[in-house]
This record gives sequence, C-alpha cells and structure tokens, in this order.
Amino acid sequence: MGLPCPEARHRNYGPRSGHWTDLLFAGRHDEAVDYDFSGLGARHFEHLTQAVARKVLGQDLEVLGDGPDGGREASWHGAVPFPEPSPDSPWAGYGVLQAKYRQRTEGTRRDTEWLITQIREELRSWAGATGIRDRGAVPDYLLFATNVVLSPQQERGGIDRVHVAIAETLAQLKLSVRDWRVWHFDSLCTYLDQFPDIRRPYAALTTAGDVLSALRDRLAARETHVADRAMTYAMMQLESNQWVRLGQAGHGDNQRLPLADLAVDLTATTSHTHPAPSSPASTSLFDDSFLTDLGSSSAVEVLSGQVQVVAHVLRQGEEILRLSASPAGFMHRAVLGGPGQGKTTLMQMICQAYRVAMLSSSPQKLSPTQQATLSALQARFAQLGLSLPNHRRWPVHIDLPSYAADMAGGRQVSVLQRIADQVNACTPQVTANDLRTWLGAWPWLVVFDGLDEVASSPARRQVFRAVEQFLTEVRQTDGDVLVISTSRPQGYLQELAGMGFAHLHLVPLEAGQAVSYGRQVAHARFSGDPGMAAQIGDRLASAAQEDLTARLMRTPLQITVMSVLLEHRARPPQERHRLFQAYYDTLYQRELSKPGPASQLLHSYRYVVDRLHERTGLVLHVSAEQAKGGEGLIRKEELDQLALQLTIAEGHTDSPATRALATQIVEVCLNRIVLLSARGDDKDIAFDVRSLQEFMAAREICRAPDTEVVEHLSQLAHSTHWRNTWLLAAGKIFYEHPRSRGPLLTALRELQSRGPVENLVNSGGVLAANLIDDDIASTQPRYLRLLLQQALELLNSPACPAPLLGDALQRAVELDADCRPFIDHALEAGLDSTNWRFAVAFQLLECWSQQHGPLSPAARERLATLQRPDALYLFPPRTMRPRTHGEITEFSLYSLIAPYLSLPAAPDADTREACARALRDESVLLNSPFNGHATILYSEPGGLPDNAAEALTDPAVRNLIADTARRLPYPLHIPAAQLVGLCAAYLQHQPAGQNLLSALPLSSED
Repeated sequence: MGLPCPEARHRNYGPRSGHWTDLLFAGRHDEAVDYDFSGLGARHFEHLTQAVARKVLGQDLEVLGDGPDGGREASWHGAVPFPEPSPDSPWAGYGVLQAKYRQRTEGTRRDTEWLITQIREELRSWAGATGIRDRGAVPDYLLFATNVVLSPQQERGGIDRVHVAIAETLAQLKLSVRDWRVWHFDSLCTYLDQFPDIRRPYAALTTAGDVLSALRDRLAARETHVADRAMTYAMMQLESNQWVRLGQAGHGDNQRLPLADLAVDLTATTSHTHPAPSSPASTSLFDDSFLTDLGSSSAVEVLSGQVQVVAHVLRQGEEILRLSASPAGFMHRAVLGGPGQGKTTLMQMICQAYRVAMLSSSPQKLSPTQQATLSALQARFAQLGLSLPNHRRWPVHIDLPSYAADMAGGRQVSVLQRIADQVNACTPQVTANDLRTWLGAWPWLVVFDGLDEVASSPARRQVFRAVEQFLTEVRQTDGDVLVISTSRPQGYLQELAGMGFAHLHLVPLEAGQAVSYGRQVAHARFSGDPGMAAQIGDRLASAAQEDLTARLMRTPLQITVMSVLLEHRARPPQERHRLFQAYYDTLYQRELSKPGPASQLLHSYRYVVDRLHERTGLVLHVSAEQAKGGEGLIRKEELDQLALQLTIAEGHTDSPATRALATQIVEVCLNRIVLLSARGDDKDIAFDVRSLQEFMAAREICRAPDTEVVEHLSQLAHSTHWRNTWLLAAGKIFYEHPRSRGPLLTALRELQSRGPVENLVNSGGVLAANLIDDDIASTQPRYLRLLLQQALELLNSPACPAPLLGDALQRAVELDADCRPFIDHALEAGLDSTNWRFAVAFQLLECWSQQHGPLSPAARERLATLQRPDALYLFPPRTMRPRTHGEITEFSLYSLIAPYLSLPAAPDADTREACARALRDESVLLNSPFNGHATILYSEPGGLPDNAAEALTDPAVRNLIADTARRLPYPLHIPAAQLVGLCAAYLQHQPAGQNLLSALPLSSED
C-alpha cells in the first residue's frame, strides 16, 4: 500500500475546503509540532524533499545531485504507489519532483503569489518559452515541494489558487501533463511526523512552543531521558557562563562582568588546505626533467578573506553537517589567536547563542536568573546584528588543558565520557553510551578550547587521538556536529588541518574597534558612575591616536588592562612588559589606598607579595610544561608554604606568628589583588589570565644576575610554551637591564651554532622578528638594526614564517626608515635566486601586497612586474588550493626525498630506517603529469606524529633530516619546508624549564 498525499494539516485557517484530504487529517490537532525550514537553505531543503519522495514514491526514485539538473530534484519512470487513496489511478509514467524553497516567508498571500510565479516559470521552461532547451521530455506527472504555507480555504485559499494557476498555465502552454501535486509546508510537516528516520537529521528545526515537549514526543524513552538531562545541562550552563571572568578588571568585588555587556564579535581571516587526495602514486614521476622544469600545468587559488567569527560560525552551524548530507568539505573551524585575543570569550558567546536558541521557546522552564540572562543575551545578540541559530545545536564546551590532565598517566578518557562527566556534574545518570545515541538524534556544537595550553607532546597526542576518535564516532552515527577548536598560533603545527578544520586567524583590533570595546568595558565596570566611564573612554580614544600606545590596544585583554591603568593616569606605558607592570602597580596602589588591615599588610610586605606572585607564576608555568595537561595548578597549602619560605627569607623566624602572617599574605593576594584564584574544590590555585602568569614568570627569571638571565633565556629560546614569557623578559631587559641587551642579542645569534637542526630552524631569527614586532627596540635604532639583521636570516630557511617576518619588516621601516635599504637588498637577492630564498621572498611580497604599510606599494608593483612562472607554485602551504589540469595524487614524503638521504655520505642503515619511521605518516600532494612533468603543489600540514617524535630523539636522525632539507633542489622547496617543520616541532616541544626552579633560589638577594 502506498501512503496518502497530504494537502493540508488541521490549522486555524478558517472554513475547511471540503477536499478529500480533510477526511484523512480530520483527526490531526493544532498541537501538532511544526518545523522551521528557514534554517535549511535551498540545498538541504532539496535533500529533505528527496528523502520524503523516496519514502512516498519508492526507492526506485532517481535522486539528482547538486548542480544543473534540468529543473529536477528527482525523477522516476513507471508506476509509483501515489497518490493513495485517490479517486484516480496511481501514477504510472515519467514524473519529476521540483523543490521551491523561499528563504524568507512573508505571509500566506505573498508566499502564494511567489510560488505561483515560480511554478509558471518552470512550466514555461518545459514549453521552451524561456529559451531553455535542456529540460528534456515533458513529464507526465509533476510534484512540487515547497516550504511555503498554503491555506485550505475554499476557492480563495492558497491551495486552490495554486492548483488553478497550474491548470491554466498547462492549458495555455499546451503541455501534456496528466496530473500534479503540491507538497507545501503542512504536507511536509505531516510526512516528517510519519517518517521519524527522515525527520531525525532535521530534529533541531522543531519550532514548537515548547521544545522539550516536542523532544519527548519524538524520541524513544531512553533518548527522552538523555534529552531531559541535556536540556537541564544547557540551562545550568546558560547561568554559569553568563559572566566574562576578568581577573584583570581590578576590582576584588567585581571579578565578573556580564557577557551581555561585553560581548563583541571579532574579525578573522580564513584559510584552509585542499582535502587530501584519494589515491597514492608511483614514484616513477620523479626524474631529472621534473627537477629542472616546473612547467605550467596548474595554477593555485589563495583562499583568504575576512569574516566575523561568531557570525561565521553561526552561519556554518545552519548547515546540516551529517556525513550523509555533507560528504565533503571543511565542516569544522580552528580559531587561532594570540594571548588575550579573546578566543575563549568568543567560544563562550557561540555556546551561549545556541543555549539561548534552544531555551528561548521554553522560558517557563527557566529560573528567574536564567530568564534574565536569556533576555539580556537576546538583546545583546540583536544589538550586534547576530541572528540566533535556527538550527538548534546542543552546545558543549571542553577545556582541553583540564581534559588532558584527566588523561595524565596514560588513562584514556573518550570525548563522550568527558562530556558525560560534565553533564553528570550538573544532572546525573548520563553515560557515554547515552550520549552516543543522543549524538545521532540531535545536532551538536562541540568546542575544544585551549589547545595551546596543552604543553607536553604526549598530552597533545592523547588529545588529538581522542578528538579523532570522536570525529569517527560522529561519522559512524551520522551525527550533525559542528566542532570548533582554539589555539595560539605559536606551537600550533596545523594538526587539525587534516581532520577537516578550516582556520580562522584572529586579526588585531583596529583603533575604532579597540576604543569601542574599551568604552564597553568602562561602562560595565562603572555602571553606577557614567562620568568615570566616559573619562576612561576618552583617555582610551587619545591613547589609540598615539602610535606606540595603539600597538598595545590590539587585543581585548590589552584594552581591559589599559582601561584599568587609565583610571588614575592620563597616558599608559608604551611597551608590553611595562604595560603589565603598570597594571599590577595600579591594582596594588588601589588596595593600598583602601582603609583596613589588608592595606597595611600590603604596604609592609610589598616585597613578599611581589615575590609570591612572581614565584607562583614561574612554578605554575614550569608545572604546566611538565604536567600532562596544560594548566599549572598549585595546592593552597603549597602556596601557604611558599609564602612562609619567602617570609623566612626576609629574616622572620619560623614561628606560629610567622606562619599566621604568611597565611594572611596569601589571603590578601587571593581576595584583594585577585590575580590568583581558586579552582574546583578551592584547594587548587591558578592565575585567572595566562598572560599574567607568563608576565610574573618573566619577572622571576629576571631577578637572577644579568649573565644568568641571558643563559636562562637561551635555554628557553626554542620552546613555544615559554615564548611569551621569553618576550616579556626580553622587554624587561631592554628597559631595565641595558647592559644585558648586547649579550641577549649575541645569545640569539649563537642559537644557530648549536647544531645543524638549530641552524636550519633558526629560532633566533624568529625571536628577533617577534622582538621587532613587539617594539622592544623602538627607541634604540642600533639594536633595532641588529635585530633586523638577525630576522633577515630567516630568508635562508624554506620554512620561514613569512607572515611574522613580513609584519616585523614593515614595523622596522615604520620605526626607522634607514632599515629600508637592508630589507630591499635582502629581498632582491632572494628574488634573483634560484633556491628557496626566492620562494620566501615571493611569499613576503604576497603578504605585503595585501596590507597597508610602507613596504606594500612597492610589493604590489614588484609582483606586477615579476616574470617568473615558478611563482605560481610558491604560496604558503596552508593557504593554497590547487586548480589543476590533471589528477591530484599523494606521495610519501620519505619516498620523495629518499634519493637525497645518501648524499654526501651514506648514513648507516639504522639511521636511515629511523628516518623512514619519522617520515612514514608524512605526505606530499602533486599534480599528475601534464606535458610530461609533475608539479608539487603542497604538503599536507601536520603535527609531530608519535613515530616521528620517537625517531627524532636520535640526534643522528635529526641531523640527517636537516642536512637532507638543505640539499633538496629548488623545486622541492615545499617538502624541504616540511622537513624543517618536523625538526622545529621537535625542538619547540622539548621541556625547557625543568631546571629553572632549582637555578633560581628564593633568597631575597636580587
């Protein structure tokens, strides 16, 4: 038996039409659940109608894919069991399904007119009246599916008007269509009620007055239990995540400011790599002609542009991301940004947007506090021009450092188990298996936040294995899941690129954005004192007009710090280290000015309080590097003991009174200065803001004698975990230890002399570029030029970080025009070369051409006159996608470079085998031969696989890979960069600070 053809559900449209379908749906009530098709978009609406048609018409229906389809979403030939029951015989012949999707419905009459116009145009196309000649034969039967609501009112209603219009148009055009039907909004809703396996992928489109009631109606008993727990979890997370935690806000009684007051969307540039190819290729492509002639077989397309992160993610979330609906493409997003750039707050906004969307239809279920939070967030999102999601995803936020800590010691905790633990902390009795079922039943958003804070390589590998396993489970359950991850760019090795993640690179705030955000912070902090808020806003606007200060107002954290400083001073400091120092001094001075015993304690024991923050910063940063997880924690009793040791070091005896004093100092630090705060059960202590932990660690390192400070920084130079601390310490040296400036730059140059790998990676050049970009030597031209010379050495590396170097060189010219000749000379030498220096120089030109700086006009002019065809192949690997004449194929990186491993002297067999293990999982993408030549397009970016990490512990293997990278000929520039990248990854993730605590005593002698 076939299925009935629904024309209308029972709705309050007025008089019934008397049509035969009234009898079929007479038992249907107004409480029937509706579906919101507006979030689908035309493509997924077509998929939905195809799925319904297959159920109704049979599996022999031919479903047509995306692209030109001659006006058809699906077609059939022969008899189909439709319509039944019907006064006529079932259809038998050639039939066509067409979907007519309207993005914004406006009302019954206007929607009806739109649909009639659309159908008439289609019929005219089949008649050849529009000039279209590829529609093929005129069908015997037409089935139109639309999201438009058609009223059943007799004669004047939408249903009758559409049927009359079709009949009249067919007669006018003399088309021999035997019969037709229109599946409108109510028809499709009825079918979705009947077919739970179809409606399940679109469950989040339910728009009942009560989403929870709709869920209970739709899900099986166990699924309903999980749904209830999931919704309860969302309610509790809505309330607990309503705050932006500003440990840097400067008020002990105002640690949390409402997200609804501070939420802003931030700008990012987008980039992604091409999906991996499907089949390997033979190494026979590689011959001498390939190495000497790049040919012209392909071009590349740079995929980059600017988006607003929250709006971009919410748009992506409107897509149905099930594998069955989106079999290819970049579904997930990795948000990359520097310290304090707002990554976590953006994730908080995105999760809250989905919680508001899920819970806004059931406000009666919320507590008064939750209702107030929901209303405030709704108003804020509307003010920002952000539409709440139509596609209601269940949001989950996973803090990766704490997740990694849970897996410390080899204990495996799956992502689903981790989420179950989080849910059970709020509302118990949910298992990982329950969530696996829920994964297939309802759309999800999963945020993996803080990848950069997972410091140790083993912990990162565990995290990535868990994420990969989770994505596998998503595919197995055909889950509709959007995954977002965050990281700092430093130390990020493109590990997520191969998992289907596109990258969003946060860009610095422009002056206007910075001032606007600063005014928001000021008004939030001084909501009861508009005069003070306005004064701070005006001072921020003035600071944004000064060049040096403006560069310290590029992130939300910097602006928040700046707003604290400008309460009591008209102008802020001009350098990052001094900015944080002034911020700390401002907090301290505020507490000193308050009456009471706490301020007296802070006045009398300033040195101990300073040292307690600094030593704790160093302890926590060392702990974060050594721990399996990424967040350093110190037990409360350990902090008390540290305060006691510092107090005794000042000459106090170890007595009950001294112990009481140490405890009081700790309490004042926690409750008044409030840079440190309790975690979990209040027995673990950590810095609220990681940048302040790094700042305090830098101060502690700089308390050593000058020669020892430089030695310590040399030991930390390669490590990405210590990079921000290193730069803050260097800033302190340049402004407070002038005698150490020269030795510090000498140490940077000497980094390259430690071995072949260190020479090729050139961490000294990277740090020099960072120092220039941080304005460390902005008022010391001599040292600026020395740093410039060191940074320009990066042109000799195939893995040169072109964006970083490009920004640093632009800044050097802005600070000192006399730097321009050095840069021009090095650039022209690179452009005239026939090795990878040309590749790096070309990338610099590309970077500058898309910016506005002193080097940009000349870069655009030089690119326009550059007459080298090989320039087409030299874009950075992570920002290019090939557009080829042939097939993309995949080569093993090892097989590609193997012929060069034996030159100039053959390594022993064990070293060669270890090298093969290190490169086993690395691949290179190439064009298939075109005009007799293959072209390397790019290498798939990746991290440091387990086998590579193990093999690279052998210095002979590292040296062999470094030597091989140097010997690779020019066309193998990209594989050479990948080899250097592996060596750099190894160096960057080696523990570097394990000896700092023992090397830096607690003595009060500075």
